[in-house]
Amino acid sequence: MNRISSRIRFAALAAVFVVVASACGDDEPVAEVDGGDSITQSEVVEIAAVISGVELAGENLKTLGKAEAAQAITSWARTEIFYAELAVRGYEVDESFFAASEAEIEGFRSPDPTVEDNVPDADTFEYELAVRGNALIPIVIDYLVTSGVEPVWPVLLCSSHILVDTEDEALAIIDRIDQGEDFGALAAELSTGPSGPNGGALGCVDPATFVPEFTAGAAATEEGGVSAPTESQFGWHVILVDSFGNSPSEDSDAIEAALLETQEFLDYQEAAITRDVDVDPQYGVWDSDPNVLAVVAN
Repeated sequence: MNRISSRIRFAALAAVFVVVASACGDDEPVAEVDGGDSITQSEVVEIAAVISGVELAGENLKTLGKAEAAQAITSWARTEIFYAELAVRGYEVDESFFAASEAEIEGFRSPDPTVEDNVPDADTFEYELAVRGNALIPIVIDYLVTSGVEPVWPVLLCSSHILVDTEDEALAIIDRIDQGEDFGALAAELSTGPSGPNGGALGCVDPATFVPEFTAGAAATEEGGVSAPTESQFGWHVILVDSFGNSPSEDSDAIEAALLETQEFLDYQEAAITRDVDVDPQYGVWDSDPNVLAVVAN
């Protein structure tokens, strides 16, 4: 899985900047996640500059649009609420996750300095956010594993089939299989379905992929066996069922996906997104509605 797609990215927006009066200094927090980290005015300005595509520096640090500031705080908070929830649960993040995230991000940096590659400069707050955003999923997976959470493996139907027009044709095929003929060769010879040339192979997929009649026919068949003739809207199927059930895997992406389906992860996610974010009122207030999760006008 290419997790670089999950790193924090900020779209360039056309904006008119206005002077926002602030009682706090550049290095004082303007937003803080309950139980977690905070973001300073200067960091907000840096991200707002990325959002707007306008460079802000020196005396212009206070020249900041409220909408851009709110968007910057939102981008930061949507990651930090998840780190805060991990901290509250007593999980300590191993710094090696951030090192691995940096290495992955650096792999997308062009060796040619004249080529724009959308990878932030390494000494910027934007880069720090990208590293933390990119590392979040592996960190959450480690939290679940170290907590003893067992993956929720998906139910998969691994099968092949031969599709014909009539029940009599299907019965004749079953008879030939019983006499020792190869299922794949018969599929290539007789099946009218698109999988025929490939020996009827349908792979291992969610059984909901198939029409109900096909799934029912497969469910009534022993593993490794061949079904009775099964009629659907497409014709008559003879189904070879390799396996039908939960499918544990040693593949890292499959393990990750299975862990993210667990109730423990869903509980963690719900707790994280409902964490409070205290925002300087001049920028708005945090709306923790799962459909919003953003700084909105107060």
